[in-house]
Amino acid sequence: MITEVQATIQATATVESLKNPIDSFAVLDREYKAIKKAWENSKDLLLVNFGLGEFRGEMYGLEIKATTVKGSIDMDALCAKFGITEADLESFRKESTTRTTFKPTI
Repeated sequence: MITEVQATIQATATVESLKNPIDSFAVLDREYKAIKKAWENSKDLLLVNFGLGEFRGEMYGLEIKATTVKGSIDMDALCAKFGITEADLESFRKESTTRTTFKPTI
């Protein structure tokens, strides 16, 4: 079984051996998604095993806390209740922005 450290070393070596930055990005993207999934699973296990509070490992500490945030406003219901039209909403729209996305393809 491959350890996490071995997988990291292997991924780094793979990325460094690639000459094309597009190929490097695709490998990094795949590794990022795998690490993110492992990170999310780790959080779930920590919450189940420790619950909320402050904890110490051998080298690091961890605080696990729950916070409550307000829910979003149902804009469709709000507009229907007060007779606000799509045109009314558009008059309050801020300037458009551009976002760049990167999605590896095969």
